Amino acid sequence: MQPLSRSVSPSPSRLSISSFQNHVQSLGLGDHSSIHLASSNKPLAPTGAAQRYQFRFYFARAIANTLGPLAVVTVYLFIVFEYLEREEQNGVIPNRVVSANALFFTWIILSIFSLEWARSALAGFEAAALMKPRLAPSNALQLMWHTDRDWGQIGGWWRAMLCTIKYLGDKTSRRGYSGIGPNRTWDGPAGLWWYLGCSSFLFYAAVPLSGLSMNPADSLELGNQPVVILGANETTFGSRANSEVADAAMSGWRLGGVATPETPTVFYAPAESPNVSGLYYDDAIQAIYQYDLSGTSMKSRNITFFSGPRVSNRVHGVAWGLLTTTSCTPVNIYTGLELMNISSYANWSIPGITSRLFNGSALLTGSSSYSQYGSSPGVYFQDDGFGVNFTYLIASDHDIIGLGNPDYNNASTLPINGAFEIALWQSNLEGYPVDPAFTNLTRSPLVETSDNQTGYGVRCTLSTDVGTAQLSPSSHTFSAFTSKPANFTPALSATFAAAVPLFEYAGGYALQTVILSALTGIVPGYIGAPSCLPKNISPSVDTTCNVFYSANLATGGNPVQQTVDSGAVLMRQPTIPPERLTLAMYKMVGEAAASVMAVGAGEWQGDLRGLRPASDLQVGFVPWQVVVAMLGLWAVLTVVPQLWVFGERRWAATLTGEELVRFGVQLGRQGRDVGEAWREVPGLVGDLRPQEEVGEVGFSRYRAKARGREYVTSMERDC
Repeated sequence: MQPLSRSVSPSPSRLSISSFQNHVQSLGLGDHSSIHLASSNKPLAPTGAAQRYQFRFYFARAIANTLGPLAVVTVYLFIVFEYLEREEQNGVIPNRVVSANALFFTWIILSIFSLEWARSALAGFEAAALMKPRLAPSNALQLMWHTDRDWGQIGGWWRAMLCTIKYLGDKTSRRGYSGIGPNRTWDGPAGLWWYLGCSSFLFYAAVPLSGLSMNPADSLELGNQPVVILGANETTFGSRANSEVADAAMSGWRLGGVATPETPTVFYAPAESPNVSGLYYDDAIQAIYQYDLSGTSMKSRNITFFSGPRVSNRVHGVAWGLLTTTSCTPVNIYTGLELMNISSYANWSIPGITSRLFNGSALLTGSSSYSQYGSSPGVYFQDDGFGVNFTYLIASDHDIIGLGNPDYNNASTLPINGAFEIALWQSNLEGYPVDPAFTNLTRSPLVETSDNQTGYGVRCTLSTDVGTAQLSPSSHTFSAFTSKPANFTPALSATFAAAVPLFEYAGGYALQTVILSALTGIVPGYIGAPSCLPKNISPSVDTTCNVFYSANLATGGNPVQQTVDSGAVLMRQPTIPPERLTLAMYKMVGEAAASVMAVGAGEWQGDLRGLRPASDLQVGFVPWQVVVAMLGLWAVLTVVPQLWVFGERRWAATLTGEELVRFGVQLGRQGRDVGEAWREVPGLVGDLRPQEEVGEVGFSRYRAKARGREYVTSMERDC
């Protein structure tokens, strides 16, 4: 029987499997062994008149398909390492190359367009792969799965999944999922389709996940606008009376808050310090306190911080301020103190005072004027109240050195190293219930008992300097400290000086002197009663004006009501253990350091600059590592095949339904149904006429030879 040739012009430009089979059925293939599908309803041209062509290179498309995935991955990696990995610190972001908002919305728009572009990139490889025997589907039925790029859309994935479920159901059941039984043949897509589908699915999944891996947020960045400075600088550092500074420190101490300057001013940590918050100093002393409570003292108790001037906004740049290093340690009252010599409750000596001078007095103040006799200031204070008998000794190793000659004005004496100490005796006041904290106090190895009094000491060392430092608002650290003495020097004539009270003299005293004045109420340079007096000494009017009561307030030891033996309900202050008094002294150092820099001569501007609002990208719900892994795998699966077929010619840029109708189809034996007939048609895009000079591209088992060979789009042939 002579085979029949026909021309078919399908109405749709894209063909699905079902539409393609309908065209075949309409031709009445039951009695025919072959069919030729042409792309036009015009009469087929004779062989000699057929339009010839050679396979083409698609370099521009190949380059775009190769570099495109790499560009997508590069953009996302840029977002990761420039934004997600360089996170904001304390609300401040590092300087960015691109605005975060602009980059975020650019990525969203790029992702939307990239979904279709990614399918197009894989389609280029698909067109070349269909010409390779190792990659092409085994039959035309599997080839039909490649129409309309179904491997790159949800509908195609759904159909492939249903086909797989039906096939497995038939294979694993005697009756079969669809009634066909175990003899069912695989009509689903071939390996190339699954490769393209998985590659496309990776990108479809990675795109929405990438959006969930980042969150737009408001933040701050370094700006260039000057800020108003409220605190002191080198020319105004000593313009306040030292008693005023001490009073400010004591007031802040008694509030019991965090030991830090008034916001937005902060203490700055050394540059190498990790994870510094705005409460750096308070965080450090609280950590030491917790170690002390656990019974294991920290190896290093030194805390170094820079106190810059009080500012109205967060700042960056170079500032002049106070550099402080301090360490406070609870010690044995007999053996751990260096400025005091104590052998019992009634036998002691501190600079300027000894127990022999006591004679029952509740208050003694030591020498505190111009380094008289080389002695240092000290105070003895004894009182009772709020359920506790308490006695304390306070001493400092640094005295003032003369009128008109402040401590921080002389570069040769900087830094100023020194110490201050406190010894505290406590006992339960008669008539009050025994304080459980007092019972626990007697078990401490640091505590000694003498004359029914329990005592211990705290020693604090200090090293202070003034100068300039570079401030970082993001890390709350300082760097490049350079010592630079204050240059405020009051000019007083000898005649005028004799008539001025000592506490009215300007010039900043050493920090330990300010602390001594804050704790005791004494006026440096003035021999006389301090402002805080025991209740038995006139004109005492405030029973809370003492270190015992104030240290309780500073560390959260607030008074409680108790019923005493007489039946009255009175206030009771808790006993102070060594750990809590150590914390209180640390807090006093912080309050004093903040107070000396808190107020200057007025508002002014310097080299400090403020922060400005900025946009940022922060880590989102999905870990960015997951997205990078998915995008990286997708890029490899997309780029490597492109490189493999980069320099090869092919019959079309991509596979579409319109391209498919250009191919000739050779059906097998007669009497087969359409599905079975399609299974026998090759799935390889090959040469229908391999032995002739001019070939014809179609579904053939012969590989199409690209280089130098000519082909026709359609030609009559005998089958």
